[in-house]
Amino acid sequence: MYQRTIQIENEIEWIKVKQILEANEIPFNSNQFNDSAFPVLDNDRDFYLINIAEKDSRKYFRLIDEDYPNRIVEVEKIFFN
Repeated sequence: MYQRTIQIENEIEWIKVKQILEANEIPFNSNQFNDSAFPVLDNDRDFYLINIAEKDSRKYFRLIDEDYPNRIVEVEKIFFN
């Protein structure tokens, strides 16, 4: 199974994309991250990741006007005995 991961650098854009996905009933997961690689420089910045199943990503691209950075990631299947 594959999923598409979209990275958004702005909270307002993140909220907008989440609202569009919810309104169109596209299942997704979302996380907020903070990049503080150089705290001395006081350059903390938040970024947001939205994960969508690859099968739903075509619908996502028809709905979203912006061209956010994205990548496809393989999700490992976990089997229980």
